[in-house]
Amino acid sequence: MDTAYRAGTVSAQAFSEFYVSTLADRSAEEWEPLRQAFVHDVIAPRIPRAARRLVRSHLVAGDLVVLTTATNRFIAEPTAARLSIKNVIATECELDAFGRFSGRPSGTLNMREGKVTRLHDWLAERGAGARRLRQHGLQRFDQRLAAFCVR
Repeated sequence: MDTAYRAGTVSAQAFSEFYVSTLADRSAEEWEPLRQAFVHDVIAPRIPRAARRLVRSHLVAGDLVVLTTATNRFIAEPTAARLSIKNVIATECELDAFGRFSGRPSGTLNMREGKVTRLHDWLAERGAGARRLRQHGLQRFDQRLAAFCVR
């Protein structure tokens, strides 16, 4: 699925549905031990020291730091926490009536043009409005977001 997405042969919706479906029929509490192990064993070692220093420099400068990612919130939040980033805009997972993941994304996907939409909405909810924004580490599908930000 990842290869097809990167090649542009699958839609953002199909990509997101596929990955979010892997969480289906369990609650966040049931997934928590695996999530913690995944973040510790897989994600944390892949965060370069330079990225940690960059985030820290922005935090120390008093900048509003936001992690905006296509990854679902359940995975993104502990990743952001490792970087001391409190603000996360991520693809949301739908929960069923029992609080378990339904296996479907919810709302506007935080992918491609959805990243700009979600960022605008996030800023508006906080009364921040559009202001000078910097971006770091964008992938090729984030061109719309890059056009919105200052380098």
